[in-house]
This record gives sequence, structure tokens and C-alpha cells, in this order.
Amino acid sequence: MVISDVAMKVSSINILVAPLKAAKGVDTFKGNSLFTVFVPADDTFTELQASTIDALLKDIPKLNKISIL
Repeated sequence: MVISDVAMKVSSINILVAPLKAAKGVDTFKGNSLFTVFVPADDTFTELQASTIDALLKDIPKLNKISIL
């Protein structure tokens, strides 16, 4: 199973998966390459306002920059 498939099944990391989907970055993690991924749980983002997260999800160019880090 590849990282993106696992991530989409884990309910505690939805805030991280949403930007991956929005930036169409899910396929990045479907190759045969080895990846190390540190994933913060959703409760890590509780201090952010929903409007901040929504604004980021709408800024696809910014999401694309983040996904290549």
C-alpha cells in the first residue's frame, strides 16, 4: 500500500490530506520511491481559524510549492 492510500484512510489527518487533494499531490506519493513522512494529527491545527485553512486550500500555487518541500 502506498502512502497516499494509507493517509486517506486515517481519519486523524484529514487537514493534511485536504491540501494534498486540492493541489493534486496525491499521485506524488504513489510511485516506487521511498518516502519518510512526518504527519501532524488534525488536533495540531486547532489554533488555526477555519478561514486560514480554507484560504490555503484555495491557493493552489502555494499548495504546489508546499508539496515539493
